[in-house]
Amino acid sequence: MSRLFLQAINNLIVLLLFGGSASAQIDWSLSANFVAAEAAGGPHLGLAHHIVRDIQEDGKGRMWFATQKGVSCLDGNTFKNYLNTRADSLLWKDWGSHFLTADGTGRIWLATTFKLFYFDEKKDRFVEYDLSGIEPQAKKDSWQSEIYLLDLPDEGAVWFRKNAGLYAIDDRTMTLRKKMTIPLSWRSVSGLLGKDNDGLFWTGGWGPKDLALFQSDGTIQRKINVPFDGIRDMFQQPGENIVWIGTTTLASYNKSTGQWEQWPSGPGYYEGFAMASKLTPEPILWMYPIGKAIVYGFNLKEKKFAYQIPTDKVPSNLFRCSNVECLYVDFDSNIWI
Repeated sequence: MSRLFLQAINNLIVLLLFGGSASAQIDWSLSANFVAAEAAGGPHLGLAHHIVRDIQEDGKGRMWFATQKGVSCLDGNTFKNYLNTRADSLLWKDWGSHFLTADGTGRIWLATTFKLFYFDEKKDRFVEYDLSGIEPQAKKDSWQSEIYLLDLPDEGAVWFRKNAGLYAIDDRTMTLRKKMTIPLSWRSVSGLLGKDNDGLFWTGGWGPKDLALFQSDGTIQRKINVPFDGIRDMFQQPGENIVWIGTTTLASYNKSTGQWEQWPSGPGYYEGFAMASKLTPEPILWMYPIGKAIVYGFNLKEKKFAYQIPTDKVPSNLFRCSNVECLYVDFDSNIWI
């Protein structure tokens, strides 16, 4: 029988799937270092803070965790914390953005509310990237000055949005260039969702029931009416012309026919879309609803929810992972939440 193995480390869960079926059993266990840390009375058991906002793996296979008070790096055995006590270090949870990403060289980047940092291996610390020269008209201490970091792999650059501009930093030369200006009517806070397989940027928002697809020069390629509220995330199915949208329901849009379909599975706004191709023979799209203690796995081939994994129903001797804040698939197809 296939089985799920969940290992609780601090207030995050490593989810390893073997085989995979809807009736898979769950086996919970603790690592020795988890137990030792708990016995020593450590409140966060190695992490800089117990609220984990984002997760990323670097080019050396280390796992990085953006927490509410700093960044923690796990080298496989121990945590090393990089704390930031300044007021602007708080990580505000917002849709359509990330707090961590890795560029093409494997370097880790961090976005706080208003600043962007990269990790310098030689200095062993995060160094601020100077963004003072861009978007000077943006209001300070408002969403217009917030950094919306994107996780776009294999782009050769670090992408982010600030106010009306979409920018890219070359990961080799570290030079900044503006890619496009988002038109005024599409500058909602939730803004940029991602990039599809055709190289088009998808922009939506919390309020409007429309999506706008932009070319890299900022030209609107087309607009799409969305029959659902609260657009949170997007994912294009590999090898298919289907784009999956996270709203108040899981929805799909066929780019060829223009048809929408939806698969409701309880209340919540769905995000964190990711696939772990090595774990299951069938194509499973993993996600979680905002503010809920559950992770879903959707079978893209059969078009049905195949997994519903509650993260708060664990034996009493373990910590619970309550509301899921992030979901990440590492290079070995392990799922971290």
